[in-house]
Amino acid sequence: MTVTEVNVSIIVPTYNRGYMVGRAIQSILNQTYEDFEILIVDDTSTDNTSEIVQSISSKKIAYIRHERNKGPAATRNTGIMAAKGEYIAFLDSDDEWLPEKLEKQMKAFRNASPQVGIVYTGLIQVEGNNKTYIPPPYTANREGNIHYSLFVDPLIVYPSTAVIRRECLSKVGMFDECFHISEDRELWIRISKYYDIKLIDEPLVIHNFMPDHLTATKPASCTRGLEMILEKHFEDIRKDRRTLARFYVNLGASLCSEGKLSEGRGYFFKAAIANPLDIVSMLAYLASLTGQNGYDKAVISYKKMHERGVTKKHGSILSLQ
Repeated sequence: MTVTEVNVSIIVPTYNRGYMVGRAIQSILNQTYEDFEILIVDDTSTDNTSEIVQSISSKKIAYIRHERNKGPAATRNTGIMAAKGEYIAFLDSDDEWLPEKLEKQMKAFRNASPQVGIVYTGLIQVEGNNKTYIPPPYTANREGNIHYSLFVDPLIVYPSTAVIRRECLSKVGMFDECFHISEDRELWIRISKYYDIKLIDEPLVIHNFMPDHLTATKPASCTRGLEMILEKHFEDIRKDRRTLARFYVNLGASLCSEGKLSEGRGYFFKAAIANPLDIVSMLAYLASLTGQNGYDKAVISYKKMHERGVTKKHGSILSLQ
């Protein structure tokens, strides 16, 4: 991976987002930091994405189109392989950057130790009339060495918020194309094993949660993503019993959200064995014994307590629900 011509390569993976991709690209062109290239990687869209991209006049833009649909991990990897910059940034085509986002991140890199591999920012998630700030202030570890935090809390780094030193990808590899969901989180896990991560705690990205997002349409895919992370990183996860217990709780909660109470209960039991001091795993186990309706009510009650800060010390354990 050589460095030439530009400082930041911005990769915009897209699939059938012709009605939004123009807004995403314009938010890049509006950046106060200007030393970048834009690589639009089209995963074989069937709408007017190509026409929209080609209608935007900028020498900074390169358009790459897959001959067949390959999925988000491969689409980002195509961009990485074509990138010329020392730093790699991502912007999903249904998201937007605020104008000073990139400038603040590059300033943070200049002032940071070479040990910092990722600088990411806060994000506002918009879902209908609801707006949520991510990463939530109650998240236990949001920067520095957050390797183990990334195993148990998915609400930390989103692709559209991250700028990565290219050397990180040379060391740990690119996105794992076996993952069709959670591929970004899995990459952050690998990078965070060797590098620190820095947060700019400001909402510099707008994330539009769309009805066709995989997390909304196929809950089983979320479960499979967790299972694959567990399979790939089990030796790391098991080194910390609290991390192992909380990962089991997350996986059990994901299964219960699909209606698979018996399977979910099994992971709650594993969590209690891994860390007998983890009260949440036992509470989740008991809730699963009350049936789907009882379990769902318990999750809603837990969320309300969590939002009021009563359970801050436990972290966002059931955040997948």
